[in-house]
Amino acid sequence: MKPTKNAMVGLGALAFLLVGISLLLSARAPDSVLDDTQPQEESSASPASEQASGKARPQATAGAPAPLAKAEIKVDEKMPDRVSVECSACREATCTNYRSLGYDVLNGCFDRVDPSEGADEKDGRFNEDCVAVVRCATQNRCALGAAGPLGCYCGSASVDDCIEKGPAPDGPCMQEWQRAARTNNHQVLMQRWSDLKYPTGWANMLIECDRDDCKAKCAT
Repeated sequence: MKPTKNAMVGLGALAFLLVGISLLLSARAPDSVLDDTQPQEESSASPASEQASGKARPQATAGAPAPLAKAEIKVDEKMPDRVSVECSACREATCTNYRSLGYDVLNGCFDRVDPSEGADEKDGRFNEDCVAVVRCATQNRCALGAAGPLGCYCGSASVDDCIEKGPAPDGPCMQEWQRAARTNNHQVLMQRWSDLKYPTGWANMLIECDRDDCKAKCAT
C-alpha cells in the first residue's frame, strides 16, 4: 500500500520536529558541561571552622597600620605605686637606709609599721595612708619643683603662704596628706609633716629620697 499524501506530510513534520529538538539539545550541552567544570567559590566558613580544619584565611595587610611599639618602661608590679623597675631598684639601694640615718623609709612606708619613732604598730591604716601619699605624688609629679613634697599639698599656693595660711584648693594630694596626718587642721598637719609617728613623716622622707637619690629614675 502506498502512503497517502497526508501521511507523508505528517511524517515530514514529525522528522522536522525531531531534528529541531536534537539541535536544541546539542546547543545547550556545552553550557551544561562548562557550568559543571567551573571551580567552586570558596565557602564563607567561619573563623572557628577554618581553625578547626587547619586552614587559616590570609589576613589583608595592604594599607594596615603598623603595630604600635611596646612601651619601653617596665613597671614593677610589686611596688604599691607601680613605679618603673629602675625606680624600684634605686629605692631598694638608697631608701632602705635614708641618708645613712638607719631609717628604712621604703619598707616603713609600704610594708610594715616601724615603731622606733613612736608609730603605732596597731594602726591598720598606717601603711595604706603612707602609700596613698607617695602614689599621688608619683602620679601627679607634683614634688619635682622647688617646693618638694609640699607642692603636692599646697598646690598653686606659695610655700610661705601655704605654711602660714594653708593650701590652695588645687593641691593635688591635699586629702591624702590630711588622712596621713590624721587631721584636717592645717597647723596640726604642719607639725606632723615630718613626724615619724604618723604616715606623713614616712611619706615625706620617701618622696625626698626619690628626689635626692632617684630623681632620674622615679621622677616624683
